[in-house]
Amino acid sequence: MIAVGALVTSPIAASAASAAPAPDQQAVHLQQKVANYLAKHPDWRQVSPNKMTIPGGTMTVAAPGDQANVGYPWGCANGHLCIIDGYGNYFDYFYCGFYSFPGAGDGTFRASAR
Repeated sequence: MIAVGALVTSPIAASAASAAPAPDQQAVHLQQKVANYLAKHPDWRQVSPNKMTIPGGTMTVAAPGDQANVGYPWGCANGHLCIIDGYGNYFDYFYCGFYSFPGAGDGTFRASAR
């Protein structure tokens, strides 16, 4: 998809939590998720365990069992377009333009006016 504004704006359904993996397994799983995105998008850069710079902004990958990104992106800064995809990944676009959006599923988005 090219235009980020063409997203479905339905709330994300929270899934039932299963037994949480051990903390070291969570870190390995999270790094595997990040590595998969980086392999598909060579122009992205990892800046923290679950955050990457992407064209136009940043993407924060949902950590295993993390429900913090489910729902409305309240922390969207003025002048930004914030998106939470169907996986709970948080996108913060702060440069105007057209970008390929790698998210999936139903999610929510919010554009804050300047």
